[in-house]
Amino acid sequence: MRRRGALGLLLLALGCASPGEPPPSPARLAAENALASAETAYAKKEWSASARAFGHAAVAFGAIGEAAPEATARSAQSESLRRAGDAAGAVAAAEAALVIDRHLARPEAQARDLAILARARAAQGDLVLAIETAEAARAQARSGSALLAVVESDLALYLLLAGRASDRERAVELLRSVCSAMEAGHDARGLATAELQLGRAELLAGEPDAAVGHLDRARAAFAAMEDVEGLAATNELLAALAAGRGDAAAAEYYRAQARAGFMFADDRAGLARLVP
Repeated sequence: MRRRGALGLLLLALGCASPGEPPPSPARLAAENALASAETAYAKKEWSASARAFGHAAVAFGAIGEAAPEATARSAQSESLRRAGDAAGAVAAAEAALVIDRHLARPEAQARDLAILARARAAQGDLVLAIETAEAARAQARSGSALLAVVESDLALYLLLAGRASDRERAVELLRSVCSAMEAGHDARGLATAELQLGRAELLAGEPDAAVGHLDRARAAFAAMEDVEGLAATNELLAALAAGRGDAAAAEYYRAQARAGFMFADDRAGLARLVP
């Protein structure tokens, strides 16, 4: 896929392009412009705008027969839709990406699509199907890859949220494996996320003293990276921990911190979880 900067397009308009290089078609220009707009909107956490732009990019790439970038755009559209609160739309976009990548026989792309589809299904509240889909993503992901670590972290979260006592031990094992992989790969964000989920696991098991160390480490790491979403999620759990200990002042402090983070990230689901 060709990507042209403003200078390249200007040279084409002035007739100064490289000899023999055809000008981009209107469909390609539309695809590349939509993709650039989508990436900008996503970086700004403008989820609805990025979802629309990724959708436009997918249609344009499909029109010129570029199936791989079409699938990637659909997959990114699914993430944007989920973050915008449209779980059903997110499922549809991820399924469309998966159909394409299965046709292209791209295993790693299929693993990505399945991981994103699992997130969308979890957002719909269907944890059984989310777990099944994440298991399929785990089977497709390349051993030792960053994607596999993300999939295992997500799978552990779904297992914890499903609330089955039999799944907790497996979730903790997955998260400890993720921690080791993230430490070896020097992935600070991935390690912080795994610590967050280990804290969640201990809280759900009724072990607040064990949870606090994981959550404190996650909070410090997310703060160092200025990761708003990670901080908000960690503060939400710290608020629950403090409330369980009867420390109303600390609970309100962490709840306010979580609320600020969820508001900044336009995370409506996160805001809905917080007690007013």
